[in-house]
Amino acid sequence: PVPEYKPKLPQDPPAECRVVTLKDSAYAYLEAVKEGKRKLVETGIPDLDYAIGGGMEFGEMMILAARPNHGKSAVALQMMHHMTSQDIPAVMISEEMTATALGKRVVQFATSRPEEHWKGDMGDVLRDVSQHFASRANAIIIESCGTAERACLEIEKAVKEHGVRAVFVDYAQILSGGQKGRSLYENVTEVSKSLRRITTKLNVITILLAQLSRNVEGRESFSPQMRDIKESGQLEQDADVILFGVWPHG
Repeated sequence: PVPEYKPKLPQDPPAECRVVTLKDSAYAYLEAVKEGKRKLVETGIPDLDYAIGGGMEFGEMMILAARPNHGKSAVALQMMHHMTSQDIPAVMISEEMTATALGKRVVQFATSRPEEHWKGDMGDVLRDVSQHFASRANAIIIESCGTAERACLEIEKAVKEHGVRAVFVDYAQILSGGQKGRSLYENVTEVSKSLRRITTKLNVITILLAQLSRNVEGRESFSPQMRDIKESGQLEQDADVILFGVWPHG
């Protein structure tokens, strides 16, 4: 029988620490650039890719922060669709939206037929959806992890079993740090640290969605700042890239 897979906890130390000089690291990076081995993964949003130097590198974590109902999940799905079209398997840790709700959004993306016509045009819609997935790597949805520890275990399992290279988490403040009696601030801090560790350990790209506080709505310019990310300053410390989503205000 196949032995049950039991991933290590993300806080467990590796069997051996990696030791290298800073000089060797610099030359190794330049060698990768010279030989074209530096892998940048585009998000599928051209202006964003340009702003961050061409895309994200494996091992980086991006925070995508916005107020509720400002399109965080839609942007994350667009990124996932693009990455899987580049043959990069992905996983979505979804604590807010159900798999069925995400599936509906995929159908909306995959077909140009209006939703009110889906039932009557089911054959055409199914063909559109089939074509959408035919040229893409797998995208896995994991619901109701509840805690950051469980989410990290599931991410590690998805990497081992499905070759996942891109991770999406929706969203930071809804996951628990795992210990009772902690404040929301402490919980979000632990969530951020856990996802930062697993991103580095597994060398994956992580897109972590986060809520913004109401403070941004009180400004005339409606311009978010890093301190507007709700509940924990740890998120801005752990992120390599922070992206804000806001509706344009005239």
